[in-house]
Amino acid sequence: MVNQTIRIVLIEPQDLVRVGLATALPKQIPKAEVVGHGATGEKGLALVKAKLPAIVVLGLDLPQMHGLDVIQSLKQQYPKIKIMVLIANREPEMVLAAFDTGADSYCLQHHSTRYPQSACPRRRFV
Repeated sequence: MVNQTIRIVLIEPQDLVRVGLATALPKQIPKAEVVGHGATGEKGLALVKAKLPAIVVLGLDLPQMHGLDVIQSLKQQYPKIKIMVLIANREPEMVLAAFDTGADSYCLQHHSTRYPQSACPRRRFV
């Protein structure tokens, strides 16, 4: 079996979080490759179409297009893509809504750049 990289697209409006994750993920998970990142749902959907990642890491509070709408669109167009949602403050309603919409996992945003694997309690992808 070939040791393939895990292609990831980040969709997150906060520059610091997005760039921090783009830097931290490949260091923490050697097989991870961040192939693109964007600050809006529209930009993220375009990146997914162009890059066809295995995983999308997604903030829900996006400008112009809510993250739940992005999840729904992604799951309709690319049902095999895994979606990890960034949650700011243990918001159970948002976690449940994300899962109901099609998210596969969630990650606590305030831990995501320092501890990307341990901050994500639901289903690990790598």
